[in-house]
Amino acid sequence: PRSTLFPYTTLFRSNYTSLICLTETRLLSLQTDSDITFDDFRVFRTDRHSTNCRGGVAIYVKNDINCQTIDLPENNHNIEIKKLRGKLKKRNLLLAVIYRPTSAHFTISMNTICECLQVIEQQSNVDTIIVTGDLNENLNNDKTHHLHNLLSEHGYLQLVQKPTCVTGSLLDVVYVKGDVERLKADVEPIYFSDHEMVSVKITQ
Repeated sequence: PRSTLFPYTTLFRSNYTSLICLTETRLLSLQTDSDITFDDFRVFRTDRHSTNCRGGVAIYVKNDINCQTIDLPENNHNIEIKKLRGKLKKRNLLLAVIYRPTSAHFTISMNTICECLQVIEQQSNVDTIIVTGDLNENLNNDKTHHLHNLLSEHGYLQLVQKPTCVTGSLLDVVYVKGDVERLKADVEPIYFSDHEMVSVKITQ
């Protein structure tokens, strides 16, 4: 509902923002796009199709940015992905937002993300690829990071270097392939979530 998104919309209106990526949107199919949109932005979303609506992802795009969605294979593993391509600052950008719950098995998660990467790599005329979201894989511990290793093997660089949760975990990631030197990620505190906001600045 619009009231649930109020803290986000207030924050975004106070900054110069072109794209907004949200995970764990917890939206139901009965909630229409008009219920959750706000001035100057349109929304693209993937909701969780189950009685447990804790997941879901959404991308808000400024109205003056021309973009289109990219179809992905259906998955029944409660891993939500939304993918767009468009033009931002005179560069062709492809953006994928992923939410992977802790209940998703790593092998299944890796297969699903592999399928996503294969679709990405089939796209032509792309300058920069960004894969972001909450993968629920803590990069601040000494365990094996299966998803991180998978993306690294595909040539992606992870930009976030600070904890993104109040627990000290680094769960929210930004993987980039292409014009890496033009992107800078930072973690900014917010007051309405146990996850902080990850901001990404793209230079000319």
